[in-house]
Amino acid sequence: MASVGAHKFGVSKSATFLTQADAKKWAEMLEKQLESGKYNEIPDITLDELIDKYLKEVTVTKHGKREERIRLLRLSRTPLAAISLQEIGKAHFRELVI
Repeated sequence: MASVGAHKFGVSKSATFLTQADAKKWAEMLEKQLESGKYNEIPDITLDELIDKYLKEVTVTKHGKREERIRLLRLSRTPLAAISLQEIGKAHFRELVI
């Protein structure tokens, strides 16, 4: 087992690998992504998928779950819901009228 960590640009990641070579390869790949600006922790899912997951895992535990569910389902019916989280920006929310 080999552990390695990468700390650059305010991002701190660590992982454990079976071999030192795999650990080194992962750390180098991560550092290259960080340096080139291609590293992204945001999952490649749509806003609708995130809302669905949130409704199933978080909303159901809340006292105001009925109201929150209504608001989130309303948001999931907008064009914004079909956009990937990696692509959503401020402009998308400015255009949104609920």
